[in-house]
Amino acid sequence: DDAQIEQIVQTLGQDTLPIEVWIDEDGRVRRIRQDVPVPAGTAGGDQPSTTSLTQEFFDFGAQVDVQAPPEGETIDVSELSSQVPLPGSSG
Repeated sequence: DDAQIEQIVQTLGQDTLPIEVWIDEDGRVRRIRQDVPVPAGTAGGDQPSTTSLTQEFFDFGAQVDVQAPPEGETIDVSELSSQVPLPGSSG
């Protein structure tokens, strides 16, 4: 929701996060790279840092066999915010 987004913006100290996107000759996204600032105190350290996230996409059109994991091995991602509170949050 908007309040959570605003809290993330305040925590990161910026309202934009530039990303690099590589597009192949067929117009498909092949890689996404993003550097995300990690403010001091957010990840247990007293110095600010940066984490780099890279996603690569390949084997387009390949046959796959995907099985959903058992219910006991999954988590609703919205539950993570209560497990790892942002600075200034109540929990």
